[in-house]
Amino acid sequence: MIMTRIPQARSGPIRQSSRLMLPLRPLAAVLACAVIGLGLSGCESRQVRPGAAPVVDIESNAPFSAGGGELVGSALRVGLADGGIDYRARVRVESEVLGQVAGAGANDSAKAPGELGRQSLEQQLQSTLPTPFGSPLRLGVESRQAVRYGIEGQKNLVERNTARLDWSGNHLQLAFDWRSRNENAGRGMDCYAGGEARLPLAAVPGMRHSALVLSQRQCAVAGLDPAGASVSLDDLAAAWRWGDGLQNGLRVRRLQPDITSADPLLPEEPDYELGLTQRLLTFAGWQAEADIALRRITFREDPGVAELQEDSTWVADFGLRRGLALLDLHARWTRSSDPLWFLVGPQPAALERFAVGLDFGRWLEQLWPGSDSNMNVSMGHEQRAGGVSDQHFNWNLLLNW
Repeated sequence: MIMTRIPQARSGPIRQSSRLMLPLRPLAAVLACAVIGLGLSGCESRQVRPGAAPVVDIESNAPFSAGGGELVGSALRVGLADGGIDYRARVRVESEVLGQVAGAGANDSAKAPGELGRQSLEQQLQSTLPTPFGSPLRLGVESRQAVRYGIEGQKNLVERNTARLDWSGNHLQLAFDWRSRNENAGRGMDCYAGGEARLPLAAVPGMRHSALVLSQRQCAVAGLDPAGASVSLDDLAAAWRWGDGLQNGLRVRRLQPDITSADPLLPEEPDYELGLTQRLLTFAGWQAEADIALRRITFREDPGVAELQEDSTWVADFGLRRGLALLDLHARWTRSSDPLWFLVGPQPAALERFAVGLDFGRWLEQLWPGSDSNMNVSMGHEQRAGGVSDQHFNWNLLLNW
């Protein structure tokens, strides 16, 4: 049995910056079957691919041979010729200071003040494993780390890890994703783990291009607590999708914050969203699209009051487009709210916008063929929360010659 050991770049103490959480309770049974299948397939991998030849490819550059301050530039690939396993790693160490000493023409503008050098390590693992269920199990893992060394010490520039596991059968499709959390994210929702189960309905008469989709995501919401703490959020959704590319859909979402470590004003009850997305072609070449959602919000006005309040709001996005002989006509009306509507409580519409425009790209192409030029004109009206309104007129012209 050949075992591949993935090296890790170490510099100083090892810091654990993320947790792997599996919030996929509705899909736990299916995930268990997938794990069992993975274990069985691992025991039989030699019989399934007896003729798979190993592939080993190593590349390395001599110090400063690539110009600048590159001390080390190496790449490694290990895998099987049939693509069953493909592991790749690339490491790079550079120092503009040493490059100048060696006369390699280092670029001072590429380094930060007080910087002595940089180190980066990128790793990728792609694997296709057989299962007792017929379809293979696909696994993808990526890791990227970059560190800058300076007079004042070291600083992590990039530290990102991702993983994806998916399996696609005739009547069921599964996908699981995970990535390291973004610790420097501003106000907003950062979803770092999730899964999706898709059930195609092609066997049902009249539902050839439709599917039922169940998904769940584990998220962290930042920017609400002045102390900088984030709120954990469980986002569960069920949807019926149909049409070419499954662009149309009727969805139900349930958003539940973790109140054990959150603000006392957050309610124990989850919030819900019922939404409809529709893309359609209407008469005479007009193309319309709509996205409407009705939201129910529970909130607590006073942390000392046990009774919860309820409110509802709605958001919408309507678009209309018509392609004419030499120009395109488009119009859009939007009513949006705070992206964190499920935590901030009842709020007025954050923005209402209406805009119309004309695109003269095809007309300019006919005047100057191959010029890759464009011109568009638009005008609109915006109404923001607090009664602030704005009107605008835009004329954009791009000429290449």
